[in-house]
Amino acid sequence: MGDKILEENNQTKQEINVPLKRGQLLFRGRTIFTSFLRDKYNLVFLVILLFTILFRLKYFRMDSIWNDAAFHLWSAIQAVENPLNTLFSPDYYLGDYAISQSLTAFYYLFFTSDIFIAGKLMALTYSVFGVIFIYLLGIELKNRIMGLLAALLLAVNPVFYFYSTRPLGDAPLTVSIILLLYFIVKLEKEKKVLWGILTALAFFGAMLHKVQASLFVLGYVLYCIFFKRNEMFKNRAVLYSWSIPVGGVLIAHFIANTFFNANLLGRLFGLMTQFRGVPYGLEAAGMLEWIFSWYLIPFVFLGIFLIVFYKEKRYYSFLVLGFFYWIYFEINVDNTQDRYMLPLLPIALLLAVYAVLEIGQYLVLFFNEKKKWLQSVVAIFIILLIAWHYYGTADKLVASKQYGYTGYPEAGKWLKENVPEDGIIFAGSPRSIRTFAEREWYSGPKYDSPIYGGSIYWLRGERYHHNYDNYDFDNVMNPDAQQNFADDVTNLSKNHDIFVEIDIWEYTQPRWYYNRFSSYPLTQDGVNFFLSLGFKLVKVVEREVPTKEGYQKMPVIFILKKDRVANSIS
Repeated sequence: MGDKILEENNQTKQEINVPLKRGQLLFRGRTIFTSFLRDKYNLVFLVILLFTILFRLKYFRMDSIWNDAAFHLWSAIQAVENPLNTLFSPDYYLGDYAISQSLTAFYYLFFTSDIFIAGKLMALTYSVFGVIFIYLLGIELKNRIMGLLAALLLAVNPVFYFYSTRPLGDAPLTVSIILLLYFIVKLEKEKKVLWGILTALAFFGAMLHKVQASLFVLGYVLYCIFFKRNEMFKNRAVLYSWSIPVGGVLIAHFIANTFFNANLLGRLFGLMTQFRGVPYGLEAAGMLEWIFSWYLIPFVFLGIFLIVFYKEKRYYSFLVLGFFYWIYFEINVDNTQDRYMLPLLPIALLLAVYAVLEIGQYLVLFFNEKKKWLQSVVAIFIILLIAWHYYGTADKLVASKQYGYTGYPEAGKWLKENVPEDGIIFAGSPRSIRTFAEREWYSGPKYDSPIYGGSIYWLRGERYHHNYDNYDFDNVMNPDAQQNFADDVTNLSKNHDIFVEIDIWEYTQPRWYYNRFSSYPLTQDGVNFFLSLGFKLVKVVEREVPTKEGYQKMPVIFILKKDRVANSIS
């Protein structure tokens, strides 16, 4: 009998060790997929996910682009065209957006020759993963209803939606924080070394999206000190979760400071001693008010109260990380913008959904304990009201902003095709022109410190601007700015064709041709000055812009050319 059992066991082991055939793999895959679709909650989630994609595709073709986005796209181009110099450069990782820029480069290399499309695909990808992981996070915290409601709110939140329709780094950072929170919750529940290591890696991933994520590392250390003192060193999983990112940051700071003269943590801790945000009151809180809206804020506060009152410890990490991040910006950072505070959005959404579900639970207790479905109905109704408000605001926000900072892809393409290799381009919007013309700057922001050797000159640089260090200051610090431009054109045109790009968008262009307070900022005197130097208008980019009479097609970018003197003489 024993021999028979042993023989059957050996046969079973042999069957297990035999590789699955292709048909068996397909059958197993179909079984998993069918099981997934049979779950009604998963079907609803797929609808939310599809809506997330379609909602963003609505504005996929808009050509509005900010300077920051153009900078990220250029970094992605360099990662493809000069991979050794870019991907092995410490600057690529010591700065911001390394992961999101690398994903853009991946799309640019394998899927599209249009860098703008590649950047938008990157933004769309992060939107999808954000909705997926907040759904999974909600399931881990409470149940599938919580995951679905949080996913819906994230998909239509106006500020997240706005930044996730553009190739910027702030929505990707927010998604990386969702993933980080997911691993923290898994670690809290299971205390496995795997989750401790993944939590540590998630911290690094967040910081490679944007260095400000190091604030979450500090916040997490404080959380461990407050609530995990007994496990902080004794439990290997918890120890790895905080010690690896802390050690990694310190090592990276030492290497950057020693070998590359980069003070990685200096600004972070330096701001803690300056209290720059104090004179501005609750500036960061004002940004949170805008991001969350007053439709959500009461539920966020209620969620915080209930979590503390009920001692729901699985949410404590959220509260500590969120509070530390907010208070840092409130006290130490001035001119706080909404995108800086966007990483707190997923925390707020989960707190609000938790509160809404608790409200539904109370209604069940008070009215009819047998009708447990009432909890879900009440929660869904409240969240749908918030989501409907979010959707309307989000659509109007992106629709209204699609008409600004447009025309650069067309202008850049024209310059790329028509400017000779030795031609020189003076650009009023150098970052956008660099990306779409695919030419490097002659220098950085300052004309007098050439570091790149490219052919794009900054019209906004200190040599050509009345007051480079403070564009809005009325006092003219550089009265020779206009004459400097004229002198340089005279000298450079002896051997080069000279092109000038000026536009109505970038308000920090020199005042000798740009008046930011005018309804149409390009001044006639400025245009006449260019013509007096021998420039001719060779390209006009037109786009629809909002006016008092509604949206009208108007010139937004002008390209002028002055032929080289040598050619003119010959």
